[in-house]
Amino acid sequence: MQLHKKVFICCDSDEPGKKGVLVVQMDWDGDVERDDDELKKIGNDAKCEETRVGVKEALAKAREMARCLRLLT
Repeated sequence: MQLHKKVFICCDSDEPGKKGVLVVQMDWDGDVERDDDELKKIGNDAKCEETRVGVKEALAKAREMARCLRLLT
């Protein structure tokens, strides 16, 4: 499985089973050859689309978002 540089799953709570996780699509150039500070700034400034889903649905939702991105490019 390959890492997608624009779609990722974020566990943002201590209770993902109850509260779910975020599936995030981030609009950026995908260049990971940067230091941590640069990547943090990009993450803070980038336009993001977030969807909260149950843990069991997270991978399917991430795949769907990645597929849509491929269709748009």
